[in-house]
Amino acid sequence: MLTTWNIRGLNKIPKQKEVKRFIRSNKVKMIALLEHKIKEQKALQIIRRITPGWACITNYEYSNRGRIWILWDISEIDCVELGKSSQYIHTIIQIKSMSMRFNLTAIYGLHTVEERRGLWNDLNNWSKVQQGPWLVMGDYNAIRAGIDRALGNAEWMMQMPHLEVRVMDPGCSDHSPLCMNFEDTEDKGPKPFKFLNHLAKHKEFLVKVKEAWQKRNERNIMKDVWCRLKQVKQAMKSLNRAEYNAIGDKIQQCRQHLSELQEQMRDSGQPEDVIIDEKNTKAQLEKWLGWKKVS
Repeated sequence: MLTTWNIRGLNKIPKQKEVKRFIRSNKVKMIALLEHKIKEQKALQIIRRITPGWACITNYEYSNRGRIWILWDISEIDCVELGKSSQYIHTIIQIKSMSMRFNLTAIYGLHTVEERRGLWNDLNNWSKVQQGPWLVMGDYNAIRAGIDRALGNAEWMMQMPHLEVRVMDPGCSDHSPLCMNFEDTEDKGPKPFKFLNHLAKHKEFLVKVKEAWQKRNERNIMKDVWCRLKQVKQAMKSLNRAEYNAIGDKIQQCRQHLSELQEQMRDSGQPEDVIIDEKNTKAQLEKWLGWKKVS
């Protein structure tokens, strides 16, 4: 299991014990601890206490508070640092037992818009040279991006669509750990409903919500509200299945259709509907490639 966790105040022994217990009981093999507020001279001692025998990467050279630690079990995972700043550590990960390789960026965003501008610029620069699956996890400290959030690129969505981030109970912290289990991928039945932000951008979103909400069910007001919410949930699940399942196949279909259209357009004098079709297909491809949120 891979985890990121804002665990402010890790200098307290009881909190260190809780983190160690969390790692052991959840079989965590890699964890990024954020905003721990441990001074550099104490860091190695506490890291060894929490995760004996593990390797680590920190960012003390960019922040005297060392806001980010990445710790991992070297018998299970290979991790190589590619870059870092006061707000992130960017790595490439290899899970040995699964031959799985991807990039991971652990984030702790600073508290002001001006301070976070450097983070956004760096992530944008990494995206231009990024190849293969990329997961960006951590505490963004930004309302628009959410607070604790995990984001994946299009390659992640295509190659690892079965992997989901779980938001665990916060325990000894005021932030919830974000956890991704790479081993337990079998289907265990129905999953709890999650509202995904991309649904709100769909052209039929308001229509579907209105249709579901207007169906009156019960005379009892509270039970009627519950029934309406359940109907809206079913409508959203249906819309999500119809539009957003098998995103890798949709991207491939768009690319294939776009290639056929552009090959056809090499010959001059093509009708206007072909040009319009090409434009619409480009828009569809951009839509699917832009659907990046894992959680």
